[in-house]
Amino acid sequence: VGNNKLTGFIIIFFFLALGCGRDSYDSNREEFSIDLSIDRTAPVAILTTAIITTSGNAMVQSTETGTVYLVNTTVTVTNLASITGAADNQWNSAALSSLNVLTLPATGLVDGIYRAYAVDDAGNLSSASTNSVTIDSIAPTANFTAATDNVGSITGALTSGSITDDTALVLTGTNESGSGVKIYNGSTEIGSATVSGTNWSYTATVANGTTYQFNVKETDLAGHTSDATSNFTVTGDTVAPTASVDTAAITSTGNAVIQSTATGTVVLLNTSASTTSGNAVVQSTETGTVYLVKTTVTVTNLASITGAALYQWNSVAISSASTNTNLSVAGLADGTYKVYAVDEAGGLSSASVNSVIIDTTPPSIESVAITSAVGITGNLLNTGDVVSVTTTFTEQVIVDNSSGTPTLTLVVGSTNRTATYASGSGSSMLVFQYTIQSGENDSDGISIGADAIALEGALLSDPIGFPAVITHSAVSANSSYLVDAQAPPVRLFTLSDTALKVGETATVILVFAEAVVSFSSSDDITVSNGSLDNMISTDDNKTWTGTFTPDTNTEDATNTLSLGTSYTDTAGNTGAAATTANYEVETRAPTISGVAISATGVQNDFVNAGDVVSVTATFSESVIVDNASGTPTLTLIVGSTNRTATYASGS
Repeated sequence: VGNNKLTGFIIIFFFLALGCGRDSYDSNREEFSIDLSIDRTAPVAILTTAIITTSGNAMVQSTETGTVYLVNTTVTVTNLASITGAADNQWNSAALSSLNVLTLPATGLVDGIYRAYAVDDAGNLSSASTNSVTIDSIAPTANFTAATDNVGSITGALTSGSITDDTALVLTGTNESGSGVKIYNGSTEIGSATVSGTNWSYTATVANGTTYQFNVKETDLAGHTSDATSNFTVTGDTVAPTASVDTAAITSTGNAVIQSTATGTVVLLNTSASTTSGNAVVQSTETGTVYLVKTTVTVTNLASITGAALYQWNSVAISSASTNTNLSVAGLADGTYKVYAVDEAGGLSSASVNSVIIDTTPPSIESVAITSAVGITGNLLNTGDVVSVTTTFTEQVIVDNSSGTPTLTLVVGSTNRTATYASGSGSSMLVFQYTIQSGENDSDGISIGADAIALEGALLSDPIGFPAVITHSAVSANSSYLVDAQAPPVRLFTLSDTALKVGETATVILVFAEAVVSFSSSDDITVSNGSLDNMISTDDNKTWTGTFTPDTNTEDATNTLSLGTSYTDTAGNTGAAATTANYEVETRAPTISGVAISATGVQNDFVNAGDVVSVTATFSESVIVDNASGTPTLTLIVGSTNRTATYASGS
């Protein structure tokens, strides 16, 4: 009896004839049989998952005939009485006469989740069905949570009535699980949202100048469609504002007028000057904000402006388009400024083409320096070379030399020299120039005294007319600009012997005060009655030596060596001329110009024995007789006999 059903048993009932005088087992006993079936197995309830309204039906089934109950899951089911004892709006039932699917009406039931229970004919109660149905008779409430701008300088969640520069505006909200959400512009459907669980999103296309009335409707799984949400109003503004300068409106106090143009996106600003007590008068084609920003600030978005130091930018709100509004420049640092406009949607304009200059400080000198020289050789300047001195100011300066030309005093050696303004007006660097004069010398380098600039009737000022402050410190001697505009002097030009005879030579010494170049004794020295070999120097071309050899067979008492001027010093100065002291050349041998005879004791032109005959030999010049090794003689002819006369005197 595995199925708990009992069949074919004989139940015997015994009847006792009481009061009949028979015992309990008399012969009148009767027997009969009854066939019974016992059912102890609960059925299985089957329910088709669905979402229905109270006018709908649940699709139910059971493994046995009997009754099927549709019960709210809030009811705790332990037996049939716990179902039928619940409130009427918590359950419905239907008799099941076959094992086929039965439609069980949801009439009168409250919204909620329901499961099926089956009770068979024997009264066995099933477990709850695995599946469930949802009774939903109430339409959902649509929720529009936010419209988010992700573009431009103003981002984040918008409020209804906002302006946006985001052409792909993100709309978001919440929904019932399984619902669908449609997006509308007014009453026109524009698309279906993307639903993820209980959240939805939609990217709405926004056109410039168009106003949108965004709203949404939600349809749940039961088919109920919600009412539309309230309109969320957004206006597209995807074009940045523009501004320009009305040059005619620039005031004498330095205020700037910035004016919008009807087309384009570039802010135009006229170049002008403004002091920190002035205003820039601005306009914009759209309401929003105009910013005056120092050009040292790198502008990529609004945050790069407002994140800069406060002294680098000022702003003003534009409450009325194309209307003049004062923009104060108070607190701004000196410098060049450009204008940017930002509309209410966060659209940032381009920078102005022109600029405003804020200037409250007069220009002053930062440095004075010799910066170049035309014609300089190494670090030496000589006659005709042009020296340039650059004076650097803190800002651009204008030179008005209509009534005079500025000068700058240089010190060359110990002498003040005047350099004259040459160029640089309109920049921050003025150039003064001086031409080196012959005879100047500065072995330490040119220097500049303190406060060396003289206006000489000229005017120096910045572009808005602030006079320049021209005081400065002294500049020490600059060894890169030495001055040598003097001919190299000759300190010594001499011969070691000034009376030269046969076989003699003289050492020639030539000493310059400084080194010389391109000097050659053969080219630069003129020699009288002799020759000079190639002179050489062993001390950096200052001292030169050579040997003078007199000509032979020459006799001249007036001679000199002459130095020409074809050589130069290292600065290029032409050399000085020089002449040695006189020297005498005596290399010619003396000659006898005459011979005469005289005698003592002569009588009538005759000499006798013992008389002394003197012969005088007259030379062309004085002669010296060196008779240390012998005595000169002279041969006389007496008659036909040679006789020897001995030197006696005259040396």
